[in-house]
Amino acid sequence: MKKKLKIIICSQEHPPIGSGIAFVVYNIAQELKNKNHDVKVISPVGPDIKLGNIKLIEKTGGIGLLLFWNDVAKYINQNGHKYDIIWTHNPLFLKKISAKNVINTTHTTYRERVKTLKGIYTPVKLRIYNRIMKFFEKKAYKKMKLFKFTVTSDLTKKELFQLGIQKKFPKISNGVNLKIFNNKVSKEKIRLKLGIPLNIKILIYIARMMPQKNHLQLLNIFSKIEKKNKNIKLILVGDGPLLKKVKEIIKKKRIKNVILKGKINQKKLALYCKCSDFFISPSSYEGQPLSLLESLACGLIPIISKIPIFNHMINELNAGILTDFTNKNTKKIYEYIENINIPKTSKKIANFIEKNYSWSTIADEYLEEFYKLNKK
Repeated sequence: MKKKLKIIICSQEHPPIGSGIAFVVYNIAQELKNKNHDVKVISPVGPDIKLGNIKLIEKTGGIGLLLFWNDVAKYINQNGHKYDIIWTHNPLFLKKISAKNVINTTHTTYRERVKTLKGIYTPVKLRIYNRIMKFFEKKAYKKMKLFKFTVTSDLTKKELFQLGIQKKFPKISNGVNLKIFNNKVSKEKIRLKLGIPLNIKILIYIARMMPQKNHLQLLNIFSKIEKKNKNIKLILVGDGPLLKKVKEIIKKKRIKNVILKGKINQKKLALYCKCSDFFISPSSYEGQPLSLLESLACGLIPIISKIPIFNHMINELNAGILTDFTNKNTKKIYEYIENINIPKTSKKIANFIEKNYSWSTIADEYLEEFYKLNKK
């Protein structure tokens, strides 16, 4: 039997703040505890150790994050010897770390994100902010070249190479909380609960309303699709700086069948996934979004853009379509929605995710890396 590990997880996000990384940390920490390891989490809100200043992070963003990671570095240098594994998520260490038992997981980088913020709807402040953070990120990764890394996607692996991390490192996927996201309850029952008609097809897009998520492109396509089929709805989950523009486009194009849900909790999100038929995303940049995996676990059929992580998922699933969200592809998207066998495809997708992407399975992959590092 392998020994029980003492693990400290350091993350700038943890519920109730943040989104993707927050839920990755929360779910894996729970699984590691279930496997009888001693796990503590450091974040600006705890739950075990609070560092940094959450109000400063919410007010200033990057300044607060850099100060948080500076506090984490001090903690590691003083207390790192107490732990078998120090596991950080998207770290930005500008301070030297003396501990040798550090493993870093990179989910996304500012390096590639900056390239997606050139659209006309990108607020100037957002462009400036991301360029500043890209500069500090580059400085941080220069200091972390000797540490062990894992990534969540091939794109992030490429990004680390560009940041000077030239060694081999494992790719470990994110996972799904299958207790919440699954297709065990009939779609009809969920729709009756939510007051949604049974005879319509529903597309759902779960994303913060940022330029790289391309909500405006999607609305342009959907405005044409709903003219061909009135029994179709688009649910948009999330908020963000482009919410006002999204509402303007809906009004200007007189799009009738869009439901704006804003930011909602995990259980409510699961209900809207379970009542939907398709997960649609025109995003131009993603690491490995939990929203995709959670939607697939509910049996949603993906209609998604041609970016690396989406291409990988389509190949794994052998279901769904990759497409450019341009006017010329409106017909392709519409015909796919109209002709696909939804029940059969949905069941196939949900079964695949359940078998391969549970958080328990993902936690075991990380544990394998932890034991390798602990032997050194």
